[in-house]
Amino acid sequence: MPLGAGVRAAGVPRDDVIVPSKLPGRHHAYDEALAAVEESLYRTGLDRLGLYLVHWPNPIQNRYVEAWEALVAARERGLVREIGVCNFLPEHLDRLQRETGVRTVRRTLPNFRKWAGIRQFGSVRRGQRGASSVSNGAGTAGCRRCGPYRRTDARSEG
Repeated sequence: MPLGAGVRAAGVPRDDVIVPSKLPGRHHAYDEALAAVEESLYRTGLDRLGLYLVHWPNPIQNRYVEAWEALVAARERGLVREIGVCNFLPEHLDRLQRETGVRTVRRTLPNFRKWAGIRQFGSVRRGQRGASSVSNGAGTAGCRRCGPYRRTDARSEG
């Protein structure tokens, strides 16, 4: 049974079911990113996804701003309810906001216990959602191995 059929058969209000997905680094071009969101919807049989994340900034390609713009467009079209990023460093987050004017409200952070930059984004605890989060109970998502970034815990900060 496809995921979408299972969600519909469960009898749970659709807004209570949050299905996340991630955009792979190889699809950071704008058109490819939108196509990846649409393919995720097709494969799951859902009308929209609850959370879509840019998996990591993939600095070698340096197209993560394009990918973010595509996710903003997907959210505006109603294909996803919430968008975010994981494994982005402060300079990546700053660039997203500076170049697009859209601040990410859901992000998972690398597990760098000694990384001084994490303090600039405030204290983060497992499962904590910040006041600015628009997740409506989406919870958090985590990444395993993302290029040069090591393992991350399921952490979010809003």
